[in-house]
Amino acid sequence: MNNNYFDLTIVIPTRNRPAFLERCIKYYADINFPAVFIIADSSGSEFLDRNRQSISAVSSDLSVHHMVFPKDEDFGGKISKAVSESTTEFTGIIGDDDFLMLGGSLECLELLKSKPDVVAVNGHRIAISALGPQKEGLDWVKSWPLWTESINCSDPFDRIRRLEIPSRPQHLYSFYRTNFLARSFHLIEDLNYSTAVEYFLYVAILTFGKWSTVPHLFSVCNYDSEYSITRDRESFPHYWGNVGSRMAQLSLPDFSNDVGSLSRSVGHLISEIEGGVPEENCERVREIFWVTNHMVFSKKKMDTVRLDHDQWIAKKTFSVIDVINRIFWRLVDRKMGVRSLGPFFSSLLREFLSGRLFVAYRRLNGRHMVHLPMLAIRRTRTVESLVTQLASSDCEWHDDFSAAFEAWSNNQKPS
Repeated sequence: MNNNYFDLTIVIPTRNRPAFLERCIKYYADINFPAVFIIADSSGSEFLDRNRQSISAVSSDLSVHHMVFPKDEDFGGKISKAVSESTTEFTGIIGDDDFLMLGGSLECLELLKSKPDVVAVNGHRIAISALGPQKEGLDWVKSWPLWTESINCSDPFDRIRRLEIPSRPQHLYSFYRTNFLARSFHLIEDLNYSTAVEYFLYVAILTFGKWSTVPHLFSVCNYDSEYSITRDRESFPHYWGNVGSRMAQLSLPDFSNDVGSLSRSVGHLISEIEGGVPEENCERVREIFWVTNHMVFSKKKMDTVRLDHDQWIAKKTFSVIDVINRIFWRLVDRKMGVRSLGPFFSSLLREFLSGRLFVAYRRLNGRHMVHLPMLAIRRTRTVESLVTQLASSDCEWHDDFSAAFEAWSNNQKPS
């Protein structure tokens, strides 16, 4: 059995996906990942035996604690109870269809150990999806970066202002100081896990300190494609699936109560840590929440609902402004601001002249056709597939990535 020299517990939530659980824990056993694993399992009885067999198969190589929950256990409550079982200084959360990198995990933990004001950390992520059956080469794989930015402000309200709605992709899947993570989840464990509840979970975490990102590959994340659809939407009945759009979530019966109770809880938490009047802190947090939501709906052309049906000039004007705004933030890195435009356009010109830009567009299809090459250039200065870059032995993250990619590619449609 491996030694937990990371002083780390990894919580993996799962539900009715025994093949995914088997694949991921075998991967961690194969690379001898030095952590304790807690499987937060709310699978139905017909899947539990297979999960137990998979865990038993790696028990000599991996320290795994199997926590079984009722099949209707809500996501937030399940994670909260699993985190409360962690006895290590640090706790991570990762999906059963994703893969943590050994090197990236070490970088994250070293940052947590060296900077007491950082309470959560993650790194670069790559999303991969299968466009078809595995074949020679890498043309059957679509990939794109899921880079996130650090939230390193000293003031808690400034940190809260950096949170985005909807949440950043994969944001929950990070490493944390266990005591702060447990206290934050305790605030939401009895509530249905909606986007609003998740937002206030992140607010609580940021109340304790900074949420940083290391410049290292942290995880490889499985995403759906038309060829391979594996997402279990019923795992989050109040978050997606049964609920639908963000507008629909604002209409949930519990929405007002959740926002009210959680903003009060966070207000008191801020007073405990930073001082100030709890009611005033609560009001500031709630104000940030509503202003951020308004910005989200503005981006989705919701401002046009205030116009009469025959005000077509005003509606067209809003549409043009919306397009310009979207293009601007596709091109500009939020951290570097307009300074990022120079490197972006020089990289774009190089990719255009080399012909790689045309090749990238020919390989892609669907609604991400324009978005993905631009995102790749902004983040990595090339449209060359991230998988191709990482598969090269010259890449510093090659060894970590290769083990995860092999586990994924050999079984990208688990059943």
